[in-house]
Amino acid sequence: MTNHSIQFIDSSIDMTHALSGYYDPVLVVLSLVAAYLGSATCLGTVNQIRNAKSNIKRALWLAFGAMALGNGVFAMHFIGMLAYQLPIPFSFDPLVTVLSGLPAILAGFVMLSLISRYASDVTSSHRRMAALIGGMGIGVMHYSGMMAMKVDATMMFEPIMTIASALTAVILALLALHV
Repeated sequence: MTNHSIQFIDSSIDMTHALSGYYDPVLVVLSLVAAYLGSATCLGTVNQIRNAKSNIKRALWLAFGAMALGNGVFAMHFIGMLAYQLPIPFSFDPLVTVLSGLPAILAGFVMLSLISRYASDVTSSHRRMAALIGGMGIGVMHYSGMMAMKVDATMMFEPIMTIASALTAVILALLALHV
């Protein structure tokens, strides 16, 4: 079993030997539940952050909200990875797996800081900045989590789909912030 670096598919690669997998639908649903619970918990902290009477309480609520959001995103991703079944054995590097959750937590912290600091005066530019940071955090979490996968195969990514996934994360973060 080997760890991988990010490699991209190009036209010279023969895809006839690519592995096909499938997703366990029960784990997919569980990953969505984890994301919902993390997001709902995080959103519940926004008013607590805004209404905190001291900087210490504000910081604690901010940390709690960031952990809820980041861990919800991480749990969705990791449960989704566990849901993916390949025809060969694979495992995950525990340290890399745990560390891959940090970008989502840090991005959640910055996002919550931006949208809670300005109370009702959250502008479009605040939302766009928070969405960009959130999307980047999700992207780094996703691809570093993929690097935690130990499998006796070469993991390759399609460049267009990689870019599309990063843009999708930013757009969905922006949509969530508008909601």
